[in-house]
Amino acid sequence: MIASEAAGSLRRLDDRPLDHSPDSVVACVVLRNEFDRLRPLLDHHRRLGIDRFFMVDNDSDDGSVEFLREQPDVHLWSTTDSFRRANYGALWFEAILRDHAPTNWVVIVDADELLWYESCETRMIADLCAELESSNFRAMSGALLDMYPEGPLADHRPSGDRSPLLSAKWFDRRWCHGVVGRSGPNHEQVGLFGGVRRRLFGGDGWDYCLSKVPLVKFGPDVVLVGGQHWTHLPLSTDRAAVLHFKLDARLVDLAWEELDRGQRETHVQEYHAYAEKLALHPALAAFDPDESLEFAGSSQLRELGILGPIADPEEARRHISALMTQAEIRVSQGEIARAKALLERAVEVGPTAVGPLLRLAALHRSAGESTAAASAFSIANARKPDDLEILSIQFESVRSHPSWADRLRHHLRSNGHGVTVVADLGAEFSVTEISGITPPHLDSPWIGFTNAVVDQMTSITPFAHRSLQAFWDAPAFQASLPHCRALFTFTEYAANWLRQRTDVPVLVVPHPIDSTSTGFDLERFLRTYHRTVVQPGLWFTDLNAILDLRLVDRCGSRGVQKIRCVPKQLLPLANAIARVQRHSTRDRVSLEALCDTTELGGVTDGEIARMAQNSVVLASLIDANADPTMLGCLASATPMLVPKLPGTVEHLGDDYPLFIESLDHAAELLCDEPAIAAAHARMIDARGSHRVARFLEAVDTAVAGAVSP
Repeated sequence: MIASEAAGSLRRLDDRPLDHSPDSVVACVVLRNEFDRLRPLLDHHRRLGIDRFFMVDNDSDDGSVEFLREQPDVHLWSTTDSFRRANYGALWFEAILRDHAPTNWVVIVDADELLWYESCETRMIADLCAELESSNFRAMSGALLDMYPEGPLADHRPSGDRSPLLSAKWFDRRWCHGVVGRSGPNHEQVGLFGGVRRRLFGGDGWDYCLSKVPLVKFGPDVVLVGGQHWTHLPLSTDRAAVLHFKLDARLVDLAWEELDRGQRETHVQEYHAYAEKLALHPALAAFDPDESLEFAGSSQLRELGILGPIADPEEARRHISALMTQAEIRVSQGEIARAKALLERAVEVGPTAVGPLLRLAALHRSAGESTAAASAFSIANARKPDDLEILSIQFESVRSHPSWADRLRHHLRSNGHGVTVVADLGAEFSVTEISGITPPHLDSPWIGFTNAVVDQMTSITPFAHRSLQAFWDAPAFQASLPHCRALFTFTEYAANWLRQRTDVPVLVVPHPIDSTSTGFDLERFLRTYHRTVVQPGLWFTDLNAILDLRLVDRCGSRGVQKIRCVPKQLLPLANAIARVQRHSTRDRVSLEALCDTTELGGVTDGEIARMAQNSVVLASLIDANADPTMLGCLASATPMLVPKLPGTVEHLGDDYPLFIESLDHAAELLCDEPAIAAAHARMIDARGSHRVARFLEAVDTAVAGAVSP
């Protein structure tokens, strides 16, 4: 849309004289169905001294137009044209301002925003603009500060006649997760990103821009930007704040409406994240006692660095880099305590920096200081929520070794085999190196085990860490390989990959499992009217499959409940991976499918085992060796809907009755009782070969032939 077309689409709805002074401060707002926000919006900015409001209504039908027509200081235009094609309203404002406020200072905010600047409780905005102009500034940037209520978002609606600050009075003390220098179209602004929405809704493939330019001196050379995040005008060295009240009960409806309207082309994944999270968690609350601060005015915001002088992020980056360099010198000299002190200083210099924290965590781990390491990881996660690299390293740093490892070591020692047992090659070599810890070089006879997969999945960091290639490429592994007597894995599929790369014997053994005493109850399942399908997995799994599984008109009138769950310690990582997968495919799940799904916010392994007693498991695997979900289903003989992959065929047989070709096929099989019964029987037969005693015997035999002198 060109400017003339945008101007031509506007229809004036009031006949009040446009007799404001060229020295007055006016406000521009574009809106659609914002009736409940309008009175507080006008009242707040009137108190700041705004003389006139130029409002553009984009096809409201909730009484907004009628209300605004009654306001004596509002000039109102309407249009039904595309908000997106009008550069998110910017072209409409440009047309109005050129004609009616060609040299005025202008406040540009959305209907859910309130401008807040230093001492605004007592200082009129005209005084602020005069100060800016006297310093040759033509614009002032603002930090978008997301506000929220204490309780569930779904319980909070705008009152219509009271300030939103009376209820949505909380914000995150970590109000920003990313500061980028030289941002904007002219690379002259400080970019701010993240905030509470990143904490709640993620954002690995996108982020929430918190940079605004809410105050500008208009003129013939001014080009407004959609969303008013950037400007080419000379900016004040101080920053204001823009209080943002998006997080309330209207958000879920707004998200679906905007996705349907197609007016948020550059924010599709963001709005999908809102819709999906709020549909799965209708009682979602933003308030967190560890993160939330109660709003107390402009002095508080200045103290927190939200408004006031703008710090130079490049200077902070250089300072942090210098401190980290000094810390590494101290490490090389064995002065670990001094290195930690330098890193702690770097943490204080950069309130959004995570590099010093990860290095600090690695030093704590190397010293066996697990509590201090966990604390550093926790702060890093809070500073950069939803980051796959950090979440992956944190999980791997506390992951326990396989339960069978100690029994195997004891068994081999009892039989006179003096070899070192590396129970998880990935954890020993690739993950420790990624975590910043130097892995050991094994220089005596050893054997190693891996359940890693062939597919590297480089687009998803945690999956890439668990591939065969990850530990194979680790320098420590290659240095240790000459002393390796045998490598063990659990499928010929994985073994063949290894055999193509080494002369070390590569042997396939059955992964040990302990059959559970409370396994799947077929008769109870068949008697149950409301069936349940559970997706409990994480590794190399399409975590959104259960959401996309459509069961409408399936299984006759029988109800089917869908549950997505993971163990509590994996929940943050699972949520982050699911969001990355959704973003990478750009698929949009239906509201109907979301509402049919229950997401359990982290459960124990015991709770998952109990669910498996009377459920079918959906394991939408991407690749598999000894997959934990598959092994769990074998242990309890729980029927599992799973793709036909080389690894799953080796464990379940080529004719396993619940192999799926698509999610539609999975929905059909979920109603096929004979296939479910046959799968249960196959699980019982297959798990016999996975007894621990059989595993120990197989390894002992292999070691006797490949390791003994």
